[in-house]
Amino acid sequence: MFLRTYIKIYHLILLFLTPSVLLGQTKFKPFIQALDKEVLEVFLSSSDTIPLNHRRVIYALSIDATIVQPKENSFVRIVLEDIKGHNYLVAESDNYRNDTAFVKLKEYCEETALLSGIIPKCLKCYLANATLQLTAIHTTSNTPKRGMAISLEQKTIKKMQVRDIVNRINEFNYKHKKLWEAGVTDIALVSFDDKVKRLGMGIDTNTDNIEYYSRGIFELGEVNHSADTRTESPYINAFDWGNRHGKYWLTPIRSQKGTPYCTAFAVSAGVETMRNLYYNTPIMDQLSVQELACCAKYNPHPEAGQLTINVDSALLYSQNIGIMLDSIYPFDETALQICLSGEKNPEERIGISGYTSREWPYSNNYSDTILKRDLINDGPLVCWIYATNSFNHAMLLVGYGQIQEGMKLDVFDHYIPYDSITILPGDPRIGKTYWKFKNSWGFTSDNGCINDTIDGFMYMIMNDPSIVYRRYSIETPITSELLKETDIVCEDNDGDGLFNWGIGSKPPHCPAWAAADSDGDDSDWSKGHMNEFGYCEENPINHPLYEYIGNDSTLITSENRTNFLGILRGATVTIKTQMSFVNGTKLLLDNGATLVIDGVTINGDYLQPYVGSKIILNNGAKIQKPFKAPVGVELVINKGAII
Repeated sequence: MFLRTYIKIYHLILLFLTPSVLLGQTKFKPFIQALDKEVLEVFLSSSDTIPLNHRRVIYALSIDATIVQPKENSFVRIVLEDIKGHNYLVAESDNYRNDTAFVKLKEYCEETALLSGIIPKCLKCYLANATLQLTAIHTTSNTPKRGMAISLEQKTIKKMQVRDIVNRINEFNYKHKKLWEAGVTDIALVSFDDKVKRLGMGIDTNTDNIEYYSRGIFELGEVNHSADTRTESPYINAFDWGNRHGKYWLTPIRSQKGTPYCTAFAVSAGVETMRNLYYNTPIMDQLSVQELACCAKYNPHPEAGQLTINVDSALLYSQNIGIMLDSIYPFDETALQICLSGEKNPEERIGISGYTSREWPYSNNYSDTILKRDLINDGPLVCWIYATNSFNHAMLLVGYGQIQEGMKLDVFDHYIPYDSITILPGDPRIGKTYWKFKNSWGFTSDNGCINDTIDGFMYMIMNDPSIVYRRYSIETPITSELLKETDIVCEDNDGDGLFNWGIGSKPPHCPAWAAADSDGDDSDWSKGHMNEFGYCEENPINHPLYEYIGNDSTLITSENRTNFLGILRGATVTIKTQMSFVNGTKLLLDNGATLVIDGVTINGDYLQPYVGSKIILNNGAKIQKPFKAPVGVELVINKGAII
């Protein structure tokens, strides 16, 4: 009695001191007029269940209630459960949706605005740092006259409600200087039951509205105001596997729709990206998530009795069998979870050599340094995100950055007419790391359009790094039925003499003069090898550049070259003109390259042939001493001499 009286008094105090929000707009009222009303007085200060066993078949349910949510992390969710165990969201409130401590609901309903004829069992009320006063339950047993149109009507109602919630979240985010923008996402539009499965969350889980994330930087996990999660790190402040060497390596963003296949999408994205980086060729062909979801099975699902996958089983399947292309075994969110790979005849399967799984050490003093280390040195990481109070989800970690003073985030200009956010001096987030994940929630905006500001990635500040519960590195070599080791591209696009061959070991067909370590940035000649911390060595300003000939060619123009000239494997180059090299530059002959000197004289000090190359003298051609050639260089003098 004392507790109930205390709660009533607390409600009255807040009613007079706090501005209230009355929620009961048309979007959140029953689609069919309520006929029955049960008046009751239920005060809740903790999660509880209200039985509804006496009710018959209903097509709508709404409530009258008062919510007190005095704290930033206050949260209330009311769920209707039917006799078959299905759950329907009646109402949800937090400070993102309702930026006030006092909320009144009048005939309010969300998913229960239009039901397909259910027999209710109970209302389940979940509270955190909040109180709930439930005063009435409205129901109707009227049968909708529209018959099969009910499904379309449910989707229409859902989208209207989500749009309204999105606008309220964005108002809150702008007012409180949050760095992310909400949107009408695929996952926000699925049913509550499907959302629970897709996010791997509990019915009582407060997701912090992450299912509405559209763009910007989402801050995940409680902020520990007594400790600074920013730590001095030897690693570079920003790194991104998606943009390396002036090229884009990631396959397009996809959506898992209403399926719980996040693991299949994360693993397929990881294998696709490692394939591209290993063969050093941006390939946009996507791999079959349907094959992984239906064939890489590991244990019975406790609820549906179906076989499901986890990251380990998907990676083992990729290692032992390989993944065919999506074009052969396409994604189908409506398909039964039956493996049909035996019915396919794929020309291509991409496989991995293995993988390394690492679990995050639980330590309050543990920084994100090791995650940066693994990302830079191993490549993109398949991550199992396990946020106890938010969601359970698999994504591909592809990069990170750092919040800096003056940084602009171009958000809040799509749904509401606000300017972009600028990180001002003194912002407590300055210096924090944000992580870039390739997600599988699509990139649909409020009007259904795709634009360059909603890119389908999820950027997150993780106040607790152990949220990345487990991370997986994919090991090379990457195998293919169509691509061979000789297809690995070994190139020097910036002409600094350093070659880039992707993420694996140096292939044997790289030029003989290629260094053992690859170029750290093959789009910038001023940057050399990259160290383990992500920093590139600086090449000197007067560093000589390189030019390469990879096809049969004839040089007939006299030149005074100030850069290296390399003849690549398989190419035959004929010189019919005087040529000189200055500042220590040379003419390089790769293993398998052929140089024909035709009727002219070349200074032997300019030549640097490697084992397996060939030099031919024709029509009185001469090589002036000093001339040095290692054993294994073939010299053919048809008509000429070394003088």
